[in-house]
Amino acid sequence: MQKRTLIVIAAAGLVALGGGTAVAMADDDTVGRVARTVTGGAPAKTSLTVEQAIAKAQETVKGTVESVELEDDGSAWELDLLAEDGSWREVEIDAGGEVTHEAEEKDDDAEDAAEAKAEADALKAAKVSASQAASAATGSVSGTVTSVELEDDGRDRPAWKVEVRDGEGVEHEVFVDAADGKVLSSRVAADDDKDDSGEKDDD
Repeated sequence: MQKRTLIVIAAAGLVALGGGTAVAMADDDTVGRVARTVTGGAPAKTSLTVEQAIAKAQETVKGTVESVELEDDGSAWELDLLAEDGSWREVEIDAGGEVTHEAEEKDDDAEDAAEAKAEADALKAAKVSASQAASAATGSVSGTVTSVELEDDGRDRPAWKVEVRDGEGVEHEVFVDAADGKVLSSRVAADDDKDDSGEKDDD
């Protein structure tokens, strides 16, 4: 136990001082673990708002945003877009503003392909964009938008579900009509046993 402690201390000293003969006392794996501990920490958080993230993604991929979500640790935005050529694209924007994207694989399964087409048709029919829905939501609930997604399950017509984190850190779900931009409803984010109508699911 004593020898192991000396190795860790020596390796930490090497990282801090940038040199010395202490490297002979520790193997590469030990030095690596110490270095990661010394230089590690929480990932950088993005400073981009949801509107800025959407605009930046659309500069790279011409198309319409179907969903945008901030990573739980706040380090990046992830977006799904329907490109002008009809393909679906996944876009990520990291804390440094770097944009990466790739085309989603086409669904071979008939049911999945039909679902993807229905999502595309709903997005094309929407008169309100994801950015406009985010703006409408924060007009109803003051806070920071962490996600926007177009939903049409169980509704008469598609609506944007916008998640807003208020100043107290409480998450709210705000539903915005995709046709006219009106706020349909809002609630404090519930547990998974509640559906989008706010009713408790007894199943």
